[in-house]
Amino acid sequence: MGIEIVDTPTNITSEIDCFVSKGIKIVFRYYAPEGDHWKVITPSEATVILKAGIQIGIVFESKTGNVLTSFTKDTGYSDAVYAFKYASEMRKLPWGACI
Repeated sequence: MGIEIVDTPTNITSEIDCFVSKGIKIVFRYYAPEGDHWKVITPSEATVILKAGIQIGIVFESKTGNVLTSFTKDTGYSDAVYAFKYASEMRKLPWGACI
């Protein structure tokens, strides 16, 4: 059995045929708050991925930090609200993708 799930910070639009030929079933891409655009999935990339029959998972990374004290109930809640709003309003994430 080959690799079926890939996590990548880069746009895969130009490599979509390779992903399909390798049997990739799910691609994890990124959302981030404004300012961290280099790794964020675009609506057009999401469309290409879904049309190729590959599912999308989203990793949301906020600027709240990467130390244990940054992970609180309050920051988790606010990040979740932001990610949902970002997905539905700003990025128009296709229905069926998960964050």
